[in-house]
Amino acid sequence: MSIGLTESQLDAALDGVDISDGSFGAQDGEEVIDLEEAIKRFKQAWMNEEASPKLLSSQYELVHAIVQQIDEFETSTANYTQKQKLDLSYNIRRMEISRLQYIINSYIRTRLRKIEKDPVGILKEHEDRINGVSTSTEELLEEKEGEFAEKYFESTRKLLLDEFLNEFAAGLQKIPRIKEQNSTARVFFEVLVDNCESITVPKLKDKELEFIVPLAKGDRFLAPFKCVEELLEKGHIKLL
Repeated sequence: MSIGLTESQLDAALDGVDISDGSFGAQDGEEVIDLEEAIKRFKQAWMNEEASPKLLSSQYELVHAIVQQIDEFETSTANYTQKQKLDLSYNIRRMEISRLQYIINSYIRTRLRKIEKDPVGILKEHEDRINGVSTSTEELLEEKEGEFAEKYFESTRKLLLDEFLNEFAAGLQKIPRIKEQNSTARVFFEVLVDNCESITVPKLKDKELEFIVPLAKGDRFLAPFKCVEELLEKGHIKLL
């Protein structure tokens, strides 16, 4: 995915003005989007990550694209005079950039907290996706997130071994793993597309029985996360 904008187009996007000609060429196979669309997608990815009980597919290509444009804006305005920096439109854009930086930092922190809870399980799921074992083809971790998960687990393992596990027999020197109960977690969601496939939800009184819930665009429901996870990966729903 690639985006590219001139300073004037960046100004327009950050001011909320519709960009009619904001698409630029990319390498073969890459999707071409403008900055306004990248920001829109990333804000939704951030909201989904915040509301999801488990780690979602990485959206760092959007992060990198937005950060690149912010850096270019910073460079282009670095030599602004004091008078130019007092201009209202400049300060409005600075406020929008600050909001974007907050969202990016929040997105990264949220993902790292989830990785810390279960680095082994997340690394395994990431490998399953890469090897085609999982039903999802989207990469779960960005490269540096993968490195963080490995280092975090290794540091935890070393600490536990040094503190007390090395006193146990070899067969008992296992690292305790806390599994999140994602199967029972429930989420609020909104349907984004027409003709969305229905979901099957277990009944509250009898988990062995299920009922089908038809979904229409604009509908909002509360349902077990596992029942809507696939729809979320496809972008057919958003979490609230």
